Amino acid sequence: MLGEAIVTLTFTRISVGRHEYPCFLFIFSFYVPIPMVFFPLLWRSTTYIAVCMISRIKGLGVEAENKLKIIKAVVSFKAALLVVTIMIIVHAVVYGSVLLYMHYGNKTDLMGRCSYGILNTVLIIVQAVCYVLPCSLALLYMFINKNTKDRFFIKIELLLSMIILSATIALLVIFGQIRDTSEALIIADLYVTYAYVIIPGIIANDVLCVWIPILLSFQRNNSHKEAAISTLELIMKDQNLKEAFKSFLIESFVPELVFFYEDCKSYDKIESSHVRFHVALHMYKRYLEKNSPMELNINTSVIRSVRRVLRKYKTPSMDPTTPAVGTPTAIDLAFAVEMEETEIERPDLVGLFKEAKMLCEFDLTTHVNRFMDTKEYKVKKDEVKLEEAAGIV
Repeated sequence: MLGEAIVTLTFTRISVGRHEYPCFLFIFSFYVPIPMVFFPLLWRSTTYIAVCMISRIKGLGVEAENKLKIIKAVVSFKAALLVVTIMIIVHAVVYGSVLLYMHYGNKTDLMGRCSYGILNTVLIIVQAVCYVLPCSLALLYMFINKNTKDRFFIKIELLLSMIILSATIALLVIFGQIRDTSEALIIADLYVTYAYVIIPGIIANDVLCVWIPILLSFQRNNSHKEAAISTLELIMKDQNLKEAFKSFLIESFVPELVFFYEDCKSYDKIESSHVRFHVALHMYKRYLEKNSPMELNINTSVIRSVRRVLRKYKTPSMDPTTPAVGTPTAIDLAFAVEMEETEIERPDLVGLFKEAKMLCEFDLTTHVNRFMDTKEYKVKKDEVKLEEAAGIV
């Protein structure tokens, strides 16, 4: 902020283009976007400092807990809401003052050079909207997603603000090229010259404080996810590791994930549409139907689509007293029952089950990371390495 202010005030004392700008006017033009620069910068800095401090003071006693409460309050939903509300109010006051001065003054702009007209007013309104739009959308986003976790909320809100701010800069540059033969447009004279001077500093700040951390975070999350999926595939290929992983999930009360994942992989390999439909009914009965023995706790559009397609068909009966864990998979149950020949149209659910398998795979990666920290995994992994070294596998 200090560097941006120094650069701006330095440029006020020289000619810019073909116009000479008074110092007080440039100071005013610097004041106009202050909420767009200062408040988000303060919020971002506080957020990153808070994250660092939270990671250090967790579990250090009562005093640390009190500090933690203060820090969490600073980066909470209410604090964010207050910041954005202040930004909108300040923008409304500043731009309202400009329009009132033009209308009730000498019907000229603050430079006394541009005549007051519809085009000038429209451009000022567009400029005001461009400044206020990121704040307004952020405010709307907060109301819609106020139950979202703070860290995720801040990341998404900042990304949204940066995208819209980039579009705003593009609009400023475009409007800055518009010139009338007899007079310069107010938007070009006052705001865009300021933008050319100060925008590099704003962009550098946003790239360092927002874009790079966000991109690194996304990249790190994706790399962790890919590593977990790769580990999951290795676990599922080895019988000993797979059984240990199943036992771990049973103890974690989520065995249905791995059973459904296995059935989905087998379902993809079935070539006959008649057999696929028969198996799909059993998978629906076992994993997707309400109050089924191993009902999946994944309520997404994909799962709802499968339920919507299959619930209208006659599903196979299953003994409600049969325990969920330790019984054959849905595919085993399907092939153990004689398939009913029917002429009814059989929907193809391969695509939906592939998407469902990907969702299940994503959920399993969380448990894979926890499973890798267990003693059972380390023991089984060492056994697999010994078998590979001995040439048994």
